[in-house]
Amino acid sequence: MLQALSLSNSIPDWKLAARFICTQLDTTHPLTKHFVFRFGKLVEGGLHEVTFEMVHVTSRTCENKMKRFLILIVLVLAGCGEQSPEEIIKQVNSSGTISDEQAESLSQLDDVNLDGLSSITDEQAESLSRVEYLYLNGLTSIADQQAESLSKVEYYVELNGLTSITDEQAESLSRVEYLYLNGLTSITDEQARSLSKVEDLGLNGLTSITDEQAGSLSKVETLHLNALATITDEQAESLSKVEYYVELNGLTSITDEQAEILSKGHWLSLDGLTSITDEQAESLSKVENLELNGLTSLTEERAEILSWVRQLELNGLTSITDEQAESLSNTNSLALNSLSSITDEQAESLSKVGGLELNGLTSITDKQMESLSNTSSLVLNSLSSITDEQAESLSKVEYYVELNGLTSITDEQAASLSKVNVVVSEACQKLVDKHNAANIDTNIGL
Repeated sequence: MLQALSLSNSIPDWKLAARFICTQLDTTHPLTKHFVFRFGKLVEGGLHEVTFEMVHVTSRTCENKMKRFLILIVLVLAGCGEQSPEEIIKQVNSSGTISDEQAESLSQLDDVNLDGLSSITDEQAESLSRVEYLYLNGLTSIADQQAESLSKVEYYVELNGLTSITDEQAESLSRVEYLYLNGLTSITDEQARSLSKVEDLGLNGLTSITDEQAGSLSKVETLHLNALATITDEQAESLSKVEYYVELNGLTSITDEQAEILSKGHWLSLDGLTSITDEQAESLSKVENLELNGLTSLTEERAEILSWVRQLELNGLTSITDEQAESLSNTNSLALNSLSSITDEQAESLSKVGGLELNGLTSITDKQMESLSNTSSLVLNSLSSITDEQAESLSKVEYYVELNGLTSITDEQAASLSKVNVVVSEACQKLVDKHNAANIDTNIGL
């Protein structure tokens, strides 16, 4: 067994001498005159075979053998480093298993994704509970003790591989702020009561719930129930009480009465609806934040009605009329990410929107960009290039610009974009940051 490896830095003219001392037996005396390398384990190969070869080589004085010895030393040193967290995560997700030491090492991170892990021990669950965001979507079952440990994760846990949990596990996991159990196809009334304590809950595997369960789950601040194909009026009444956000994207139709009931909510997502009536539009316009991304067409009248929504998503629309654009400009925030083109008149109308998303546009004219620069925030992530004039227009956006599709920008464009809070690709961001630094230096000089 190789016990010590040290650099012989006290030998006269050491640069020309043998530089390493290796021992196979334990060195009881301190190597006070030498720099000692402390190392762990080899990544590949057996340490016994390597040290045997070392001893064999050093017993000869031939120059070529000494070179081989030095190469082996380099190999030992190369294999002695600790695994990085990224390497551990990659290995765990590839093998499906994790050691106690690896779990303990990863517990020092904030965000850990181990979706490839198929099983864990109680000790490993306890270690991983110290992270803030934990993804364990490969687990198909957990023990009660593991659920208790995972409940200590500070913010966010995904366990979407679980198809069932016990009442005790539901009670334990209810202490997690953000919990996703999208593999569950059914829950008990008791589990619904326990899970109602979660702040943000994902149950996208449930295809049906009871009225009592809906009543319990209404206490959650944010609720995701995207597999429900139908709901009763009583369930609609309960779900309208969800404090912040409810997703019901599995519903393909609702009654006029249900639309009126659900309009009491704060933020509602009904992306499964492909059409709505005028009466439903009238009711849903009372919702403060509304997502209707399944609609592929809209009448002028319904566009006018929905314009009363504060924050509106209509990402299923591939085209709009100038009149609809004018109506929708009354919203505070609007997402129309399936539009592939707009007219100059539509750009002028949409410029009145506070926050605008048009991620379907792959090109835009200078005139349209000048109009859109009047928005407070603007998201145009499908543009791969812009002109200098467009960059100058974007610098006038009051608050925020997203241009993640840009592959490159000129120095002049970067100078313009540095005047606004902008999000671009990493390559473009470096050039923008350079001008931001220059602007700061100039301001300090003033």
